[in-house]
Amino acid sequence: HMGGGPTLFKEKCMQCGECEMGRLVGICPLTQCPKGFLNGPCGGTTKDGKCEVDPERECAWVMIYERLKEFGELDKLDEVREPKDWSKMQRPRKIEVSPLVLE
Repeated sequence: HMGGGPTLFKEKCMQCGECEMGRLVGICPLTQCPKGFLNGPCGGTTKDGKCEVDPERECAWVMIYERLKEFGELDKLDEVREPKDWSKMQRPRKIEVSPLVLE
């Protein structure tokens, strides 16, 4: 691979138009949870906090819980969210990556 530059991008935000990252301490459940659950884990989380869909991945809701606990804000988990209004989300998204030019 010539040219260098980034080869891997991890999506942290889906630009959904109804952001939860402020309430959920910087973790987006839509992006980080393969099932996109907004109101807590699916019940398939392993005992070591991994995702049932991808056992290599930390459960987004375990990460959210741990971070809220760290900040003393677990009460934020009591707020039930309505179904997502997908009309606010703009698609398609794209990332253009130009090759790195060395002079």
